[in-house]
Amino acid sequence: MLANPTLNQIEEGHENLANSMTLSLRFHALDMLRSFAMLLGVALHSFISYSMTPFPQWLVRDPNQHYFFQTAILIIHLFRMELFFLISGFFTYYLYQKIGGIAFLKNRFLRIVIPFLVTWPLTLLAFMLIPYKQALNSSLSETPIFHLWFLEYLLVLYGFSGLLLLCHSWFKIRWQRIDTLLQRLFQSRFHPILLILPTLPALFLMQKTIVDTPLNFFIQPRLVGYYGIYFLMGWYLYRQPNILILIQKHARLYLLVALFTIPFLLFSFSVQGFYPKTLTPLLVLTRISYALCTWSLVLLFIGFFQKNFQKPSMVIRYLSEASYWIFLTHLPMIVFLQNALLDSNIPGVLRPWIVIVATLMLLLIGYQLLVRHTLLGRVLGHKAVK
Repeated sequence: MLANPTLNQIEEGHENLANSMTLSLRFHALDMLRSFAMLLGVALHSFISYSMTPFPQWLVRDPNQHYFFQTAILIIHLFRMELFFLISGFFTYYLYQKIGGIAFLKNRFLRIVIPFLVTWPLTLLAFMLIPYKQALNSSLSETPIFHLWFLEYLLVLYGFSGLLLLCHSWFKIRWQRIDTLLQRLFQSRFHPILLILPTLPALFLMQKTIVDTPLNFFIQPRLVGYYGIYFLMGWYLYRQPNILILIQKHARLYLLVALFTIPFLLFSFSVQGFYPKTLTPLLVLTRISYALCTWSLVLLFIGFFQKNFQKPSMVIRYLSEASYWIFLTHLPMIVFLQNALLDSNIPGVLRPWIVIVATLMLLLIGYQLLVRHTLLGRVLGHKAVK
C-alpha cells in the first residue's frame, strides 16, 4: 500500500474537489480524451491498408506495406475502445445525474440513435459508389455495421445501466462500500493486476489474439461483457473523482507496465497471428499481458490528460467538438483516398499520412460549413458535454 497519501488524507485533502471545480473545467481533460480516442480511429483506419498483416474485411489493400503501420494499429487497438467506453460510462452517469432519466433518454436518442440510423445507410451507399481499382471482397455481403458498432454497443450498455439503476432503487445497493473498496484498490501499487481479473474471462472468449471487432449487427455477449467492465469503471470514477488524483500519481507505474508488456505482445502476435488455433501457454500469457497492458494504457492516458489538459484551448476544444462528426463520417473518405493513391507515384510510407491529413482537412471544412452552426450540429451536440 502507498504510505502517502493515506485514504483518510485523500478524503480530507480533496473532500471539496467536487465543489471547488466547475463541471465544465473539471471534466475538460476527460472530454478531450474521449475526442482523442475518436480521432485515433482516423489514424488506425488510415494505417490498415498499409499494414504488413492483411485485414480481410478491408476494401483496399495497398502493395506498399510497412511494419510500422502494423505495429501502430496493434498498439492503438490495445486501448482505444476500452478508453472510449470507460469515459462514456463516466459521462453517462454525469449526464443522468445532471438532467434526470427522461431527459437523458431524449438526449441519447438525438445524439446516438438518430446519427446511427442516418449514418449507416449513407456509409453503405458511399462504399458502393467508390470507383475501386481492384475487385471488392465479400465484406459488404454480410450487411456490415462498419465502424458504427460502438454506437450499437453503447445503446446496449445504456440499457444495462438502466437496469442497474432500477436494482439500486429496488434493493438499495450500498454504493458507499463499493466506493471505499475502489479507493483502497487504487491506493495499492498492485491495482493494475487486480483490475485485469474481471476482463480476463471475456478476453479468453475472443476469437483473435486481440479483442474482436464486430463486423455485423449481431450483438456479441463477450464484447458487451468486456467493454461493460470499462463502462462500469467510468461510472464509478464519476462517483469517486478523487480516484482521478490517484491515477495521475501512478503514471510512472502505468508507463513501466506498458513498456514491459508491449514488446512481448508484438512478439506474441508475430508468432501466433490473429487467429490462434489452440489454447497454448503462450496464448494464456498473451491474454494476461494484453489485459494488463490495456488497463495500464487506459489509466496512463487518463492521468496524462488530467495533468496536462485541464486548461481549455480554443484549437483543442474545436477539434473536440468536431470529433464526433469526424468519426461518424471518416471511413468512406479514408477508403476513397486509399483507393485513389493506389496508382500514384507518392512513396508508400507517406500515403497513410496524406490520407489522415486530407481526411481531417476535408471533414473539418464540412464540419464548419454543414454542422457547427446548423440543426445537424444541435443533433450531434457539437459540444461534447452538454
